[in-house]
Amino acid sequence: MQDLDAVLERQTARMQELRSNATANPTPAAVQALASIHRDRGETLAALGRLEEAVEDQQAAAGYLSGLVIQAGRADLLDRMTEAGDTLRATLRQLGRAEEAVEHELGEAQILLATGQQERALARLRRLFEERRAALEAEKTPERLESFVKVATVLGGALFQTERMQEALQVENDAVAAVEGFGEAQLPFLLSVRANRAVTLGSMGRAEDALAELGEVLAGWEKLLQAAPSEENLVGALRTLGARADLLVDLQRTDEALRDLDRALQLAEAHLENVPGAADALRQVLRQQTQVARLHGRMDTALEAADRWVRLAQEQNRAVPSLETIEELLDAGLERALILHLVGQQEAALADANQIASGWQRLVESQPQRLDLHQRILMVLDLRERALTELGRHQEALADQGTIVEMFRALLGAGAPPDLQQALAITLQRRASTLRALGRHQEAEADLAEARKLGGLPPSLLS
Repeated sequence: MQDLDAVLERQTARMQELRSNATANPTPAAVQALASIHRDRGETLAALGRLEEAVEDQQAAAGYLSGLVIQAGRADLLDRMTEAGDTLRATLRQLGRAEEAVEHELGEAQILLATGQQERALARLRRLFEERRAALEAEKTPERLESFVKVATVLGGALFQTERMQEALQVENDAVAAVEGFGEAQLPFLLSVRANRAVTLGSMGRAEDALAELGEVLAGWEKLLQAAPSEENLVGALRTLGARADLLVDLQRTDEALRDLDRALQLAEAHLENVPGAADALRQVLRQQTQVARLHGRMDTALEAADRWVRLAQEQNRAVPSLETIEELLDAGLERALILHLVGQQEAALADANQIASGWQRLVESQPQRLDLHQRILMVLDLRERALTELGRHQEALADQGTIVEMFRALLGAGAPPDLQQALAITLQRRASTLRALGRHQEAEADLAEARKLGGLPPSLLS
């Protein structure tokens, strides 16, 4: 025991040193070293029987490794992350904290899904689903029901994403049946799982069944909202209207979809004063309305919604500035710029694109591992060069096209999805057109030759 106490003392001193290093210079290597010392210290504390303290170190180790996998793109650390998670969950169960163990494993499964480890994630989720179902059958308590429904929701979503629709539907049917056994007291849970089931039904081609279920779910949320205005009830109603709008769009019933989104806006506006989170919900409805209207040619509606979304996002970013509010504001600006370009207002589109380009660049620099941010700035540059081309400013358009080409090459070289090759080929073809307009025919032919090698373009684009 004395030897272990001495080991613990040395580990504690080392942990403090590594924590200072990671705070001063938070490189992936420094964070990984900190995770390792927390793992080792947790093992020592567990051997000393000090499990409550061991859990804290095990949570730190698992958390640091998860952060490296997600934020730094370190897929090579997945095995270490899951090993740390297994150790943590075993200790939590020893301490009688089984629900915390379930919550942690759910989070870990979602990381596995996000990193392309679908089968590995599904195996964990299926096991958790059966475990939580057995626990609920053994003792029917609201706490166990909540745990079961959480697992069922994540599993159903994972099965949906991997196009295992029949299995997803069975999981959702089981969740609905479990919640129905608890009666009216668990109505919010019931409405949530029924909404998930409706989305699955719609994706399986059972549109009328899905619409009928969503109608009943919406009526339930509106009844709850009227009786007790709350963020949960408002968001439930708005998500249901959004899901129904998505389904109606898929059915090419765009006018009905936009009516549902108008109804969602009115509902959110009616609760701005008495429901926390209503303003956030309102902006999300505006995002959906903007995109649906743009994609289906309702440009007046799209531009009106985008203008309002930009204005509200600016207000939110001034009130509570954060990476999330900045990203939403830039998203809104990009959407409005795209609509302005599509309706022929190139100067206004260019002004919006110029305004947001530097913001997207700063986000990319702060989170370089996020492919979606690189794709957003590529969209801005593509939009800007198209507007410049429409305005006859070919030399400026050429500069943006060159930047886009180099970004595509860098992303593909770093292992980005190969479907970006077609986007690169299209950009090369557009740059060839610009070069021709500037009389630089030899360079244009070189771009077209590269586009041909990449493939995937119609012959007409390569001539």
